[in-house]
Amino acid sequence: GYPLKSTRGATGDPFADFGNALFSDHHFQFGYYAYAAATVAARHPDGPALLEAWRPRLDALVFDYASYEASSYPMSRHKDWYDGHSWATGLVAYETGKSQESSSEAAHGYLGAALYGAAVGDARLEAFGRLCLATEVRGARTYWRMPPGGAVYEEAFAANRVAGGVAGSAAVAT
Repeated sequence: GYPLKSTRGATGDPFADFGNALFSDHHFQFGYYAYAAATVAARHPDGPALLEAWRPRLDALVFDYASYEASSYPMSRHKDWYDGHSWATGLVAYETGKSQESSSEAAHGYLGAALYGAAVGDARLEAFGRLCLATEVRGARTYWRMPPGGAVYEEAFAANRVAGGVAGSAAVAT
């Protein structure tokens, strides 16, 4: 077994939370909170007060996956700056290496970080979120969308046009 266990929740399934305790998918899951917090701050009459009341908890979620400096959290936990996209698998890699099945959720997570940074007045977080978003979109265009004549995948695989999931040494067609 793994040294860390995910919570079992109501289902009894130790991976019902998709390996959250193993740092899997934090940029997906926590990105939804960042986006929601920024939306509440902008649209709800009491948004700024609500954001301030919840800020310590929200900061913990956002900086877990979008920290722009090494502090209590690792800098850009999921981001692979060499490949230009994120990996979702956290501490556990598959036989084919780390993987990510949802480039759109990753992009949304970084959009959430940028919007949250703007909402709380953290210009560095806003800029870092925008940088992560831009590189995530570029990575998705490179590894998930396959243009005719692209150089990343062999032609027989590239005929699928879209990869459903990308791993360190493999890609799966949809």
